[in-house]
Amino acid sequence: MNINSNRNRWYTLIIAVLTCFSIYGSITAYAVAIPYLSQILQVSENAVSLGSSFFLVGLALSLIVGGMVVDHIGAKKTVFVAFILLLVPFVLIPHVGNIEVVWALRFIQGWSLISWSAFMVSFMPLFPDKKGLASSIFLGGSIGGSGVGGIIAGYIIPNWGVEICFYILSAIALIFFVIWESTVKIPKSKVTAKKEEKEASYSQLVKMIETWGLVLIIVANMWLYFGMSTVTSSYGQFLGYSTQAIGLVTFGFTPACILGAILGGVLGDKATDKFATPGGARSLVILVAVTIALIGTAFIPIMSEINLIAFTAIIFLVMFVNALSQGAYWALPFDVYPEELRSAGSTFGCGIGSLPKFLAPLVMGVVLAPAWRFSWWTCTILSILGVIGASFIIKKHSLTSASVKSSSRREEQKSSQGVSQE
Repeated sequence: MNINSNRNRWYTLIIAVLTCFSIYGSITAYAVAIPYLSQILQVSENAVSLGSSFFLVGLALSLIVGGMVVDHIGAKKTVFVAFILLLVPFVLIPHVGNIEVVWALRFIQGWSLISWSAFMVSFMPLFPDKKGLASSIFLGGSIGGSGVGGIIAGYIIPNWGVEICFYILSAIALIFFVIWESTVKIPKSKVTAKKEEKEASYSQLVKMIETWGLVLIIVANMWLYFGMSTVTSSYGQFLGYSTQAIGLVTFGFTPACILGAILGGVLGDKATDKFATPGGARSLVILVAVTIALIGTAFIPIMSEINLIAFTAIIFLVMFVNALSQGAYWALPFDVYPEELRSAGSTFGCGIGSLPKFLAPLVMGVVLAPAWRFSWWTCTILSILGVIGASFIIKKHSLTSASVKSSSRREEQKSSQGVSQE
């Protein structure tokens, strides 16, 4: 099959989505297993829950270096290593009998997300004009895996136990891993650079204003996502809503995130058709989405006290636009970085920006609660960082009309024709 054929590029994207879907599905099962692991390990549920924080720290660090690992050993080997880091701890956790070892295993599991960069470089070059759509479908599939993994674990664990659940989800992930490894062809980069040259170019990532714009955007995005997804239930209980009502509110997280992410990718692609600078165009979409999220979080404490419908609507809206900004975000590194930095830069800024996200549940749900207005206003304040980050990139990649873009493309075509004739 021709690697650039329409059939191959969609196959590559779909199998990447399914493989990452299985990764996130297996990871989410840990949260469902917390009460059962608490009994097995003879420790409190809070102690077992700390495993999620260790996982998030490992995840953030893996995103920082994931693209660099791909540059050095290739996408296929990176995914192979990632699955070892995912599956071995997954199988060991029910048997270790020591909470400190469980924390260490969860930290190691977080490093399995070095695979994110590998998946991105496997399909993004195949969608030069639809990078936003491709990356947002990939993002949406990963989010969907989180929800489905929880549903599967919620059924299997009470009936057959944690061990069987982890084995089944590990087997599912392994099947998709084997399919991906054996069938996907990785596009070759047009840029050939020696190992030493690539290592030297990594220092440019830290110096580029685009990197810090990406960092600020993701700080705002991740704080809001992890804060909302962990404290909304407690906040609903504080307001006096029933368990069933709160379940209705939180049920909307998955469709809001999937729909928002895909729409963000589509709008980002549409914006690049109207402006000459794709980086600036996509950042404009992010700027609008983050601004709406900023305003929405300020109104959460007000709207949620009116009635259940208002509570559900405002939470859905904020989660939706937050996902929309992330849907536009994941194609952005491929617009703002030169080709030799796209692999390393694909997750570098996200990794740095993700480091504080494990603090969101702690600050919002423990330190500030029950002063819930102040909890939600942390999201409002940090959303300002997202506005600043998007503005940085727009300023660097100034917005110009599509007519200028078309003229530039014609000049490039003339130039390339001249070179080929020579």
